[in-house]
Amino acid sequence: MDIMNLKDETREGEKVMKLSIRYLGIPEVRLNDSIIPFPFKKAEVLFYYLQLENKVSREKLVDLFWGEADEASAKKNLRNAVYVIKKLLGTDIFISSKRHVIQMNDQIMIETDLDAFANLENEAAVEYYRGDFLEGIYIKDSEWVEHWIFQKRQECQAAYWDKLLEITKDNIKIKAYDKAEYYAKKLISQDVLNEEAYRLLMEIYHRQQKINKSIAVYEEVKEVLDRELSVSPDETTKALYEKLISLKRNHRIHEKKAESPVEDIFFGRERELEILKSNHFPATKGKTAKSVLITGEAGIGKSKLIEEFIKRTEDDSCAWLLSYCFKPERNEYYRPWVPIISKMTDLIKKYHIKIPEQIIMMLGNFFPSLLRIRENEFLREGINGYQHQMIENQMVQLVEIITEYIPMVIIFEDIQWMDEKSRSLFHYLLSQNNEGLYTVASLRYEASYEDEGYLYHLQAGGLVKKIELNPFDRKNTIDFSKKIWKRAVFPKEMEQRIYDETLGNTFFIKELLNHYMKTNEMGTHSVPMENAIKSRFLELSEQEMKLVNMCSLFFDKVSLMDIQQLTGKEDTELIDHLEKIQQKSILKEVVNFHDEPQEIKFIFMHQKVREYVYQSIPSFKRKVLHQKIAKMLEQKTEIVKNPEALYSRLMYHYKNAADEVNHLHYKIKNVESHLDFYHEMFPVLKYEREVTNLSWDRKRVNDELKEVHKLLVSIRKEHATQVYEEMEVKYLYTLARFQILQGLYKQGMAINRNMIRKSEKIQHPEFMLQGYKHAIYYCINIRNPEQMKTYIHKAFQVLRHYDSMNTIEEKGILMRLKGKMKMMTGDWKEAEACFHEALKLFIGLENVRPYILNIAACYSFLGECSQNRGDMRKAEAYYRKAIVICENKKLRKGLPIFYTHLGKMYFDTGEWQKAEMYLRKAIDTYTTTECLWKKSIPYACMALILLEKKEVHQATECLQKASSYVDCFQNPYEIGIYYRICYAIARKTQKDAGLMHKFLRYIPYDAAFYHEKMKENAMITCSNYELNQSESQTSTLC
Repeated sequence: MDIMNLKDETREGEKVMKLSIRYLGIPEVRLNDSIIPFPFKKAEVLFYYLQLENKVSREKLVDLFWGEADEASAKKNLRNAVYVIKKLLGTDIFISSKRHVIQMNDQIMIETDLDAFANLENEAAVEYYRGDFLEGIYIKDSEWVEHWIFQKRQECQAAYWDKLLEITKDNIKIKAYDKAEYYAKKLISQDVLNEEAYRLLMEIYHRQQKINKSIAVYEEVKEVLDRELSVSPDETTKALYEKLISLKRNHRIHEKKAESPVEDIFFGRERELEILKSNHFPATKGKTAKSVLITGEAGIGKSKLIEEFIKRTEDDSCAWLLSYCFKPERNEYYRPWVPIISKMTDLIKKYHIKIPEQIIMMLGNFFPSLLRIRENEFLREGINGYQHQMIENQMVQLVEIITEYIPMVIIFEDIQWMDEKSRSLFHYLLSQNNEGLYTVASLRYEASYEDEGYLYHLQAGGLVKKIELNPFDRKNTIDFSKKIWKRAVFPKEMEQRIYDETLGNTFFIKELLNHYMKTNEMGTHSVPMENAIKSRFLELSEQEMKLVNMCSLFFDKVSLMDIQQLTGKEDTELIDHLEKIQQKSILKEVVNFHDEPQEIKFIFMHQKVREYVYQSIPSFKRKVLHQKIAKMLEQKTEIVKNPEALYSRLMYHYKNAADEVNHLHYKIKNVESHLDFYHEMFPVLKYEREVTNLSWDRKRVNDELKEVHKLLVSIRKEHATQVYEEMEVKYLYTLARFQILQGLYKQGMAINRNMIRKSEKIQHPEFMLQGYKHAIYYCINIRNPEQMKTYIHKAFQVLRHYDSMNTIEEKGILMRLKGKMKMMTGDWKEAEACFHEALKLFIGLENVRPYILNIAACYSFLGECSQNRGDMRKAEAYYRKAIVICENKKLRKGLPIFYTHLGKMYFDTGEWQKAEMYLRKAIDTYTTTECLWKKSIPYACMALILLEKKEVHQATECLQKASSYVDCFQNPYEIGIYYRICYAIARKTQKDAGLMHKFLRYIPYDAAFYHEKMKENAMITCSNYELNQSESQTSTLC
């Protein structure tokens, strides 16, 4: 019976008053089947509270609902609310045996969904749970009432969860799996972070032999936990997953063996296998294991040799790490190392290896899996500039630490497709001669490999052993053919023909014999392998062939989920088709690719097969399918943590779809993502990215931008003016960033101004705002507050005129920049007001994490304001607050600047012991970042401190570095501090000819010259602070 639709009942012609109340979901009160509208929320919630509590004192109700009002007003509000309720529901709804108590009338029949939910059997009860308790009800000015509603909601949610759990388990026991699945999914929707619900659903699918579905549930919970909590599933969930994977693997092997048309054997490479084994750890007896490079043409047996080596050698005495390189990813830096690092992370956790913080934080930005070894919270940051050498050094240290615990075998297949930075890292590791590391790599020698000369150098130095796999001779070709022949007698007349057609290539031999065993024909085509490859598809159905065609459009691997989305087929139907395709050795399943969430993926057994299939698809059809795939990937960019990882794929598919505009769009975005450069010292942190791409070198970016320009010219000829103008703005934005990155500020800002003009013309607010902000950062650098004021005003105008840009985040950033501008003009009070307003905006954000560095920056700027006003105690507190924020969140960006600020403050106040500690911290932290802002300051101050300690050589080194950073950045504020230090040193050394001579290279002028320069700089920076500090400090020192 639906209690919300109760009918009037009569008893001897008398109408009985009947109330029904819905608490679960959107609340509703019905009186004799009519909905009662409450005029205000407090009266409505007061009624609900009284109905559930039955009897409450007036004093308590006044306190709970109107505790913030004075006593007279509160009592009046209660009387009014009670009057409203009585007017709506009848005067006899309450009884008042005592004036100070309000009590529900027990004679009135009241039915509620809460009673039904609590008292009915489980399956009937849960039907009444239409939503949370009093859903949508919020009483903003009564904290206690809000707490009461919240508490009741939690109680109802917990009861609902328990009932669903019991129903699910009961249905599993009686093998009612459809109903069990239905309720398990309800459990998940109720609490998406509760692993027990996911395990139940995995078990339901497992019992129905739906292994792939069960594994997909694990992938879902793994992704949810990582996204929401940055944790992995617990051990119970992992154990269930491993059990399922084990079952699936065993099932696959059995099927493949039964279906293989020819024997899959290892043949004719025993000598090469012995070379691999003889260089492996057990055979080297404590000596350094030589690394091995396996070369040969496609299909010659490189992968089979590696497979056999692993099969015969793999044991627990060392760790085995395997990765593949793909041609379309040859420009994606460090992509082949991602699964290697993921496996290293597992080793670190397994053997409880302690890894230095610096290694984790540096490598973790490129290989996020490494950050899984940390338990405390952190924020990941983007990385500036060209830190490839640093990556190599940190990686070598990481490998050395791990191999102290367990030797490692690292295997790369197809290194001809390795990107240049991965190759550089690979070669660097080889050159280190690590006794605990053994590397094996395969190289297709007909493909271009840029560093073959370097490999030859390593080979000559005894670090690399090269194995060149040649095609079989005639005898071995025939012997191999007979070995894999399944029939009783091998036709002698085939012997010469097989050798002539295949020239000893093992892949071709197997394909030719497969074809013959199915058709009894050798094939007469001038390219015989076309027939051999084609024979693989003879027994495939139309649907299976469509799947093969679809998969060939992906240059590497394709997930089951992608196939399902593209085809619209149910996964059960797809799995049957895909299993048959695997049995034909066309595709193979890949489960443990560590460079992305573990989900079922498929890849072609051989690239030649993929190429054949791809070329057989009509060109018009390929274009349509590439477009469809690109649109699917485009949707993913909105939901994945690291959309940049999809750009190369989007470029590939849009290019092959002949979609010039979208190809150009993602080509520009791809270049921009590889710049990975910030124009100010306190950016928004992209901590959510799964992988941070490392910056390309300048030549590479320049070449890519030239290609972009060519495409832009092409689009101008073929497409509408508006499309071209939007693309041109995006191109100019990226080009300006690149020029600024190179230090070409004038050229970069000229392009930026052009971009702003064009974006204003086409009314593109996003790029208008970006252009204004870049101009603001440049004004900070050249110390031009007047021009900065103009751009800040224009930026705020964009926020006011365009709702899409008018966000709290952007307001906070601009308010902080406005505060910086006020600092530059010496208006410290107004600057402080701006920073406090910015803090208020940032702290009020729902997702504050990306703006943590901006919050720390505001505190640091407040410290500068206080310091310039002479309040050193307050300045110290603000600086320390900024430092604590960064240290707690493990943020390197900004931290060296905050250390510098605090160290310089102690330097100015004469507390040089404290100053030295923080200035050294700043210098150490600067070495692990590419931040240049204020980098000259700690070196300059340390020069004077070290001179005072009579450490003259170290003092000159610090002054030299300060000079180089000042020249590089040309910031007037830093130049002023540098002149201040030079003035102090010149004064201190002017009476010591020997000491003066040691500093002559860096301080060629007398003290008066630097004093005059300081005065000039004070006029530029609108601040006499450094001048005054210098006078005070120099008189003390000298």
